[in-house]
Amino acid sequence: MREEYDRSELCFLMPDQLDRLPDGTFDLFVNVSSLHEMTRDQIAHYYRIIGKQARYFYTKQWITRKNPDDGIVVSSMMYPTPEHWKVLDADIPQTNRCFVETVFAVR
Repeated sequence: MREEYDRSELCFLMPDQLDRLPDGTFDLFVNVSSLHEMTRDQIAHYYRIIGKQARYFYTKQWITRKNPDDGIVVSSMMYPTPEHWKVLDADIPQTNRCFVETVFAVR
């Protein structure tokens, strides 16, 4: 994986590969409409990875979403965003007012 990663300009990774990369790897980490599919522990794990590896984080998530498969309700207010992450932009898109988009400066 390392050789292929080093040769790439753009790389798509599986979740289990993220922990193998060195800190500060990414300029931008993007997550669109998938945090609501995770447990709280999985969400916290992603946020730890983002905090170690990214300079910026763009996220577009449901404001509130109930997962029909397991009944878990996830609200964007419950995401474990560290206090030192600076919100650069946040908006509710006109195209779907059930979502919130946010851009953070992570470090």
